[in-house]
This record gives sequence, structure tokens and C-alpha cells, in this order.
Amino acid sequence: MFFKTRNEVISGEFCDYQTCVTAEGYYCTRDYDYVYIEKDIHIGRIGGSDCKNAEFIYDFTPLKEPKICEKVGCSLCGHMSVGLKKEDLIVKINDKE
Repeated sequence: MFFKTRNEVISGEFCDYQTCVTAEGYYCTRDYDYVYIEKDIHIGRIGGSDCKNAEFIYDFTPLKEPKICEKVGCSLCGHMSVGLKKEDLIVKINDKE
């Protein structure tokens, strides 16, 4: 099942909370194809850990592939994607979609 917008996900039957989805066990593209940077700080996974850690952007290295989420609740705070199959989330350079 695919959703086109964040609102389709958090307003539907897949929510445990009003503003969260259960992402635990799903693959996530945070720090793979979406990076959150505020000024000179990267906020995301550091060494594969929780996605709300902070480090200087000089220390940041993007992930080489989507990683499994360990968080129970996710607010889908950015333009990342979540999915059951890692292959569905891998960015192919020649894809135009």
C-alpha cells in the first residue's frame, strides 16, 4: 500500500497517535535521501542510532541505504519515506519519478 502524502498516513487508520505513525521495523530513508540540517547542525541518525541526535554537519556522513527504524512513533517530520521492503526505497539514479 502506498500513500502520496504525509497527511494520508497520519490521518488514517495506521496511526497509534494523532500525529504519529508506527514506524518500528519499517525501513526509513532519513539520512539516505533526506537530510535535516539547521544552520551548521545535522539532526538525524548518528552511527545508525535514533533519528533525533545532533552533530556538526562536518561530521555527517549520509547512509548508503535505508535503515530499519527502531522508533515506535514517527511524525514523518521530513521528506523521507518508510516502507516494508528496502528495495522499494532504494534511489535509482536513472529514475525520473
